[in-house]
Amino acid sequence: MSCIGMLQIHSSRLHCMSIDSFYIDAPPRRSYVRLPSLIGLASVCALPSLTLALKKAQSLEWDQTTVILSSTFLSLFVLTAAYSRLPRLIVTVLTILAIIGIGEVAFIREYGWTFDANSISLLLETNRAEASDFFSSLPSFLLLSFTLPAILGYLAWPESRAYNRLWRPRLLVYSVITWIAITCIAGLPTMDNSGAQASTPVFPMEKRGQDKAIEATYPTGLPWVIYSFLNERRALVSAISRDKDFRFTVHPPVTNGHRRFYVLVIGETSRADHWGLNGYQRDTTPELSQRGDVVSFKRMYTPWPFTRLAVPLMISRKPSTIASPAFAEASIVTVFKQAGFRTSWISLQAPVGFHDSPISTYAYESDDVRFLNPVDYRYEGKHDDAAVAELRQLIDAPNQKDNFVVIHTLGSHFRYTDRYPRTFAKFTPDDPNGTQAQLFNRNDKQVLINGYDNTILFTDHVLSSLINELARHENMESWLLYSSDHGEALFDDCRMQSGHGQFSKATQHPAALFWPSPLYKKLNQDKVSLMQSRRDMLASTDMFFETMTDLAGITVDGNRPNNSLLSVHPRLPNEIEQVEVDFKCPAGKL
Repeated sequence: MSCIGMLQIHSSRLHCMSIDSFYIDAPPRRSYVRLPSLIGLASVCALPSLTLALKKAQSLEWDQTTVILSSTFLSLFVLTAAYSRLPRLIVTVLTILAIIGIGEVAFIREYGWTFDANSISLLLETNRAEASDFFSSLPSFLLLSFTLPAILGYLAWPESRAYNRLWRPRLLVYSVITWIAITCIAGLPTMDNSGAQASTPVFPMEKRGQDKAIEATYPTGLPWVIYSFLNERRALVSAISRDKDFRFTVHPPVTNGHRRFYVLVIGETSRADHWGLNGYQRDTTPELSQRGDVVSFKRMYTPWPFTRLAVPLMISRKPSTIASPAFAEASIVTVFKQAGFRTSWISLQAPVGFHDSPISTYAYESDDVRFLNPVDYRYEGKHDDAAVAELRQLIDAPNQKDNFVVIHTLGSHFRYTDRYPRTFAKFTPDDPNGTQAQLFNRNDKQVLINGYDNTILFTDHVLSSLINELARHENMESWLLYSSDHGEALFDDCRMQSGHGQFSKATQHPAALFWPSPLYKKLNQDKVSLMQSRRDMLASTDMFFETMTDLAGITVDGNRPNNSLLSVHPRLPNEIEQVEVDFKCPAGKL
């Protein structure tokens, strides 16, 4: 045989050996374990999207559910298909995603939605003590379940040589293209009615529809969530840096030897005419009504029926004519800080988001910022009474400085049954049998009203609890001022409007009240008398800034004249003068 023939035979044998070694790379005892373990890891990663689709089946649109499920399964298909090329990397990635996915499932079951920019923001701002309390409160079975991905990852881990090919490369390429197409189409920028892309505002636009669904997809949505978080924080940091150097010309109050502790409570979506304190036929405010020392302002109105414009109007000197959440001045928080008060902001709302970031700009002016909810108003979360313990902690702090505290609640924002414990479900039924009440379904009107009235019953309890915390310190000069940001429509007239955002008497009539401590009343009888005399006066939430500085005895240069409830001759609030007029339905309509 020639040398060439021998080399060909030798080469052929080497080629056969290399093929055999590629396809048979592990002992039989391991090969039958790897594939099921790999599929098990992918299945764990799919659980968050499956849980969300099942839990939110009634509230998700069909296209949102389609995007969530299809993108999830395609992304996991791509990852498992890439195992033949990058086995160690894929097992590592899937193990990490599965561990996070178990936490995501627990989060969805508890709060009704997935991790988002708000959740990341809270996680990064949580201190060691709060994190320790959180993890110690997790069920033991949940902590044990985190070991499952580690076990599956170990069983799926390849030997030193590449594992058998699981999929054809062409199928992998098609899957990647399809996956990218779905995620990109779902995440396209929102277009306005003319087809043009919306211009970039000060804060990012609100996410809706498929754009919102792609962020909720696991694991596909993780990069989008991180991007949203970075985008929101960028805008927030920019706004905070704009305000942090702003200074009012402030003349602090005269010290009287007593500790001063003043509280502003910003409510949410609570309309005055559904408060028993204001004559509503249902007893929705039993605790406040029994006090006898609360002043309720029955004719308080707001120019704006949505949070991101209504709240800045209350806590800054931003004119009501400016239809933007951004303003060149800082808020009432900075005024109190300059006057020597320690300032705190306690919020049950989210730190970032379309509705929340403009408010958080003012929150971060405070010395102490506490966001308590891991989700925003759209989902289940902590109830407003969580703020009571936070206030108690501030009052009992060793450093007995003067304090100004802002508490921003979730109040009566839809979904109403998420806003109160079941022990406060006095007015029933508050949900249709076996389903969820729909905010825009007029057939659910009575159910919605029942749930809404229960939220006010709970708000009554929360406010009374906050007042009790202040009242137990007899030698502390304190007051509590409350106003909701706006009201809520509940199919009140022939327009059949519900929710808020539209301009009407129902949406622009927020509940508002004032409580003075006995010591404050003793030292400031004239101010308390003036506040009591304003209970039936037509007033605007645009008057709160100057009212708070007057209540605290702080003089601020540039304050708008007669724009306080304590003014001798308060101005006529032209911006809300026409709101009080009842809407007249056309003839023939009820």
